[in-house]
Amino acid sequence: MINIISGELRGRQLKVPEGLKVRPTSNKIRAAMFNVLRNMIDFPECCALDLYAGSGALGCEALSHGVSQSIFVESQPPAYQVLSANITALKLESRSRLYNLTAINFLRQFKLPHEPLLIFLDPPYLQGEYDLILPALASCFMHQDSMLVIESPDVLEYRIPKEFDIIKTKRYGHVKVNFLTKI
Repeated sequence: MINIISGELRGRQLKVPEGLKVRPTSNKIRAAMFNVLRNMIDFPECCALDLYAGSGALGCEALSHGVSQSIFVESQPPAYQVLSANITALKLESRSRLYNLTAINFLRQFKLPHEPLLIFLDPPYLQGEYDLILPALASCFMHQDSMLVIESPDVLEYRIPKEFDIIKTKRYGHVKVNFLTKI
């Protein structure tokens, strides 16, 4: 289990899917991410999009910080079941939308909200998902005040489309987090 680290749901526990296919963002990294984000965005004005949601830790943390809603996208049925159970246990159903789809299929099928988005991108590290999903996100309509947060291993190279500008890069051990806006 992992915990919500701050905000209105601070201390509440989240179940984590079993196995190595899901690698939840650690409490330490989530705390550091949200400390950076706190100075960059206005949470109540945003909608969170948690692609590759797994347990839903990032989207739930965003809800705890006051985003209007979180959209969770998870393609693996066992992880989706745990995600759904976490949303129910935290009583976040009215502020959450869950999709059992791949991230790329979600982006192809659904129109993104017009409000600023706080997008979390933390795909499986070794499956080439970064180079697949980043161009798809670049071609989506996104509000100018949207923020994209990418978590990856510090040694993994991926191409950032020209439509994005890296605002900040932080390293936490072997994990790199890039904070981007759309140009």
